[in-house]
Amino acid sequence: MNKLYGYKKCSTVNKLIKYLRKQRITYEYFDLIDNDIDRVTLEELITKSGKSIDDFFNIRGKYFKEHNKVDDLKTMSYEEKLSLLLSNGFMIKRPILEMDDHVFIKFSERDLEIFLLK
Repeated sequence: MNKLYGYKKCSTVNKLIKYLRKQRITYEYFDLIDNDIDRVTLEELITKSGKSIDDFFNIRGKYFKEHNKVDDLKTMSYEEKLSLLLSNGFMIKRPILEMDDHVFIKFSERDLEIFLLK
């Protein structure tokens, strides 16, 4: 089952939802703000994405900027970064779409179409 991690009020999440509906792709939705993502799930998403943990930070988000965390990331350990992501759903970049063994961060229609054509 595909899984979409997001926030209801995020315009990018809503664009992805519209795209998935148009493509008739089913998914289970997990709200990162209303629910706490667990450590094991987050680590699995990071691993499956093939990206750095730094790519999972919503550094353009209001919450991240208000708490002056941009400079802190440069000196934080992996464990500290993971704890920060787990501390508040607004810290996590969204949407995150898990399809099979692939994880997409943000929404790129082009990337999804390339993946779906395989």
